[in-house]
Amino acid sequence: MALIFDPGTLRGLFGPQFNSISTLQVDVTLSESHELPSTVTEKPVEDGSNSNDNVILNNAKVSIAGVLTDDRLGTSQAEKWRALQDIRRSREPFTVVTSLGAYENMIFTSIGASREVSSVGAVFFNADLTQVRIISSETVQVPLRAIPESRKAKQAPKQDKGKQQAITDTPEASERKRRSIAVQIFGED
Repeated sequence: MALIFDPGTLRGLFGPQFNSISTLQVDVTLSESHELPSTVTEKPVEDGSNSNDNVILNNAKVSIAGVLTDDRLGTSQAEKWRALQDIRRSREPFTVVTSLGAYENMIFTSIGASREVSSVGAVFFNADLTQVRIISSETVQVPLRAIPESRKAKQAPKQDKGKQQAITDTPEASERKRRSIAVQIFGED
């Protein structure tokens, strides 16, 4: 398995030595789990059953159990583990290449590591990744004359409704309301 980044991502995290290298290689992949979930929409109909008329493709999820080891280039397993943590903290999407395919725009949702006495020189890790959908928006100015007359918003003319008198309770009406509530709660004197 390999994690592939935009060339500037690793350079920004680790310095100029990553100008041309944009891949972080995992030494051993113990297991991979791939999930491609979908949601079937349901709408109730009159007879009490549900109508299904659409499928939503949800984001892909990948779980990986792997091993990071010291390599011949002098990078220790601890440095690789710190690199995974830094990549997670950067919150930048990356591509994951596995034995079953490549997934773009992936983000770590969880990473964990374990070490055992028998695993000197190696870090065993688990990583859960979820694909994110990146959207963009654009604001465009449309001149008013570009909109056909038939589509322009039409408003009804304003109407003068004359003076309107506010309706207020008289002191006698307010006292009747208060007494009726009190009578309901406490009964008559």
